[in-house]
Amino acid sequence: MPELPEVETITRQLRNRVLGQRVKGVDILDPKLQGQAIERIRGGVISSLRRRGKNIIFGFGGTLYLIAHPRMTGQFSWHIDGNSLKHLRAIFHMSGGDLCWIDQRRFGTLMVSEDLNLLSGLGVEPLSPEFNEGYLYQITRRSLRRIKEFLMDQGRIAGIGNIYAAEILFSAGIHPQRRANTLSRGETDRLAAKTKAILSKAVQEKGTTIDNYLDTEGGKGNYQKLLQVYGRAEEPCPNCGHPIERIRQSGRSTYFCPHCQRMK
Repeated sequence: MPELPEVETITRQLRNRVLGQRVKGVDILDPKLQGQAIERIRGGVISSLRRRGKNIIFGFGGTLYLIAHPRMTGQFSWHIDGNSLKHLRAIFHMSGGDLCWIDQRRFGTLMVSEDLNLLSGLGVEPLSPEFNEGYLYQITRRSLRRIKEFLMDQGRIAGIGNIYAAEILFSAGIHPQRRANTLSRGETDRLAAKTKAILSKAVQEKGTTIDNYLDTEGGKGNYQKLLQVYGRAEEPCPNCGHPIERIRQSGRSTYFCPHCQRMK
């Protein structure tokens, strides 16, 4: 599932490709996407393009927005002619090529809105100045949630998913099952710093490709080569050599080193 680094990579690539272009035509091929009034952007010029959490927001003159959320397997791909692509769900025809929405499992969403209030429930962006040591310490004081689940709560921190939550906690030396309010100020300071460092590095590496993720040019991310614990159950910890463990939390796999990330 694309997380902040993957969505940021796609947004940056799309910005270079489609900003200022007019949408000449829209073909909605998936019945699940029909009824979302996506055709309203036909004829519009893309005046802005940004990411919010795991959403990609296309702006059309400040009065209309197309909001794309990849969910599990949704992705944009740029082609001269995208009609023959596998799992093709929608095509946005522009000068010079087609912006194609591909979604194997069909969980991704495309919606048109005249304002962005539907994203008002998202939390702070972890790469923004607002996300800092003091902020993280304050919001953890009020939460009894396990810290991994806390990091993935989109209403608190927008954009972190299963892969990067595991990597951030390992780098910070914090057990994923710790209650958020049990973390000391030193631990939350370290956690905030590691969050920014890992997400920034993952953006630099154009994200993580484990299953289906590809960027708009069909390229894979590179951060999977740098993963320390995610997907490495029973392999030796890169720090201490102890086998990496895998547990289930809220129906998701969690990977960690029980020696380096001890429960306190």
